[in-house]
Amino acid sequence: MFTGQLCLKPNLNELVAATTSLGQNELWSSTNLYRQLLLLERLVPKSTEASARAWIDAFFFRASAMLPPNKAMILNMEHVVPATTIGPSSLRTLGGYVDYTAIVADECDAPLFLTSPRLDYLRTLPMPSGFFVTVAGPHHLSNYIVQAICEMHACGKYLQKKVIRGALTNGREWIFILIKFNDNYDGASHQRSNIVKFDIVSDSDGQLEIPGSWHDTIAAILSQWIQNSFADLTSDDLFEVMPRRG
Repeated sequence: MFTGQLCLKPNLNELVAATTSLGQNELWSSTNLYRQLLLLERLVPKSTEASARAWIDAFFFRASAMLPPNKAMILNMEHVVPATTIGPSSLRTLGGYVDYTAIVADECDAPLFLTSPRLDYLRTLPMPSGFFVTVAGPHHLSNYIVQAICEMHACGKYLQKKVIRGALTNGREWIFILIKFNDNYDGASHQRSNIVKFDIVSDSDGQLEIPGSWHDTIAAILSQWIQNSFADLTSDDLFEVMPRRG
């Protein structure tokens, strides 16, 4: 059940500006993310789901550089989601796989998550966070919203988390989704954002550029959501909820 729209806060620019200096001495600084996205525009066609991964990878690498010094990210691809029922009274099952999961752990615990990235193994470990992404086709993200919600629902229930955050993306456009489970995991509700995207255009001299700071906005949301992906929104989030009318 849809229960509210996730809207970016009015002071978004101020909040994002505070994140651009994070990881500035790392390979995946804000400046180098900008350069990488321009490189991809000249290098990689945007016509297939497979090519979208090059753009998605860049944002995850940037998010990893924004973590606190004592934290590490483990990025996995194509997690199989074991089939699970929607609720105790339902025979309908959900399952499949998600294209990305990103786990944030203490640096000393990170090697545990590299040895076996399967969800059934992750469920046995103290998992601080996990971010789930469903890759869509190159166009029309709205066609994949139901699929993304179902896959996130299956992950959250399997891991026995009451809240789970994730996203649907084609690399340039992102829809962020938050799912809250009912008592006894008998169904769930969700909130989601409008599309958050960045554009690449040519300036008056024919040079490519990214207007505004939307690439930094996407990276900031990813970093924040990965670190808090089993928690509800707080006052520190870049999003706030606009309740559903009617």
